[in-house]
Amino acid sequence: MPLKVTIATKREDKQLAYDLRLHVFCDEEGHTPSLQVDGHDDEDSTIHFIGVDTDNQDKVIAVARCMVDERNRQARIGRVALLPQCRGKGYGKVLMDVVEETVQDRVESFILLAQLSKQGFYEKCGYRRKDDEVFLDEHIKVCWMLKKVAAN
Repeated sequence: MPLKVTIATKREDKQLAYDLRLHVFCDEEGHTPSLQVDGHDDEDSTIHFIGVDTDNQDKVIAVARCMVDERNRQARIGRVALLPQCRGKGYGKVLMDVVEETVQDRVESFILLAQLSKQGFYEKCGYRRKDDEVFLDEHIKVCWMLKKVAAN
C-alpha cells in the first residue's frame, strides 16, 4: 500500500482530515469531539497533511497538523492519526518525514504532545522527551517531545 502525502488546501480535503481525526481520537480513544477541531485549524500558519493509499482509490489513511511559529522558529506537530490497520507499517514515519521536510527551512525545532503509548514511535522519528513531566490530556497520559532541525 503506497502512501502519498500532500498538503490539504481545499475545504473538502481538510474535512477528510477532520473525519479521520474524529474517528481515531473520539471513536477509538474516547476524546471529546468538540476538542478535536479547534481555532488553530483555520489559522494561516497551520498546515494540514493527508496521506492517501494510492492502491485504494486514494483513501485517506493518515493525517497530521503542523502549526508554524516563524517568529519563534518552532513548529508544533499534532493531530497525527492513522487508521488502525495502517499502523506499524512505516506510514507514520513517512507522514512525519513529509511534515518535517515541508517546514524545516522555516524553523529550528519541532515540538509535539505525545501520548505515552506513542512515545516509542516518536523516538524512532528522532524526538526526545522535553522533561520528565507527564500529565493528562483528557484521560490519556501525555508528555512534551522535541526534535531539533538537522543542520545542513
